[in-house]
Amino acid sequence: MLLNRRPDATDRLVAFAETVKGKGKKEAKEEETWRQGTVEERLGHAC
Repeated sequence: MLLNRRPDATDRLVAFAETVKGKGKKEAKEEETWRQGTVEERLGHAC
């Protein structure tokens, strides 16, 4: 895409972006569930 070697490079990039749109946000929320624990649990997670 950076070199734009194909006439349909932009269309392909947009189509790919639609398939991965929003997938990273779900993982981030799942990883932050430790923040809802007690102080001791949160300190244990930090170690």
